[in-house]
Amino acid sequence: MAGGITASETAALMLNATKSLDHRVSGAGFRTNSLRYRSSITGETGPRTAETFLLNTQLRRGDRETEASVVSYYEEAVVRMLANDGIESVPSLAMKTVPRAAALPLRLDQCFARRRSQRTFTGDPIQFEQLAALLYAAAGVTANAEARFEGSDEPVVVQFRSAPSPGGLFAIDLYLSIQKVVGLLPGLYKYGPRSARLGMLRGADAVTAVRRAFSFPDELIAISNANVVFVLVLRPQKLMRKYGDRGVRYAFIEAGEITQNVHLAVTSLGFGSVECAGFYDADMLEAFGLDAGTNYVVHTIVVGVPPSG
Repeated sequence: MAGGITASETAALMLNATKSLDHRVSGAGFRTNSLRYRSSITGETGPRTAETFLLNTQLRRGDRETEASVVSYYEEAVVRMLANDGIESVPSLAMKTVPRAAALPLRLDQCFARRRSQRTFTGDPIQFEQLAALLYAAAGVTANAEARFEGSDEPVVVQFRSAPSPGGLFAIDLYLSIQKVVGLLPGLYKYGPRSARLGMLRGADAVTAVRRAFSFPDELIAISNANVVFVLVLRPQKLMRKYGDRGVRYAFIEAGEITQNVHLAVTSLGFGSVECAGFYDADMLEAFGLDAGTNYVVHTIVVGVPPSG
């Protein structure tokens, strides 16, 4: 209607801005997410976990404990500790040095214009150098810098990466399920940005376990024809020691920045990708042999060769 709102806009407003007084919903055995949300407003379904998390992680003035925690990360001992992040050994079946990354042929503005989610793939292989370009976009070391402290003759070498990370803590580790990459055996790997190497954690049989960990069938996302699945795994303690519970908020921002970098690099190379949060957390961790108490899968990106045109 002219000068007003449409019927569909009115319906959307009523759905999102009002709450139901009908408590019969408590008797429903099957609830969609929309129904769960609406019934949670009336208090029928117990704690509202997501909103409680957002409320409990708000930054408040006068929080001296948080301020002291953040300031401590500028001390020499802590900076030296952070400078050694990533040197821990990874139990692996084999190590593979990542080759020089293939050049990205498109300009950034062209990548913005052409990026689309792609859910079907041909199963054709990609080259290791092309995967290297995606790894560099996701978590590649772009530069080293020296930090000097008064009274110390030995500088601290800190690293910068392609994707920003809160406080330079890099709490998200990059795991991969490799299916069809020339020069790499199928299997599960962990990427080490500091060494630019891939450590094989499990062999080809475990690739099937990763596929089974997704809740989507191949008809919706053709994961079986993909070349690689990026699995972003969070170690929250790395953030929470500095930022407390609020640090978990930052983890999802970091995951988003890594994901967008991968999408843009994929687009430049002419491949296709889609991000997928439809996975069973426990199954995905089990596939990679990761401890569920200290590791959390926050996102995945499926990459493959799209059909012609």
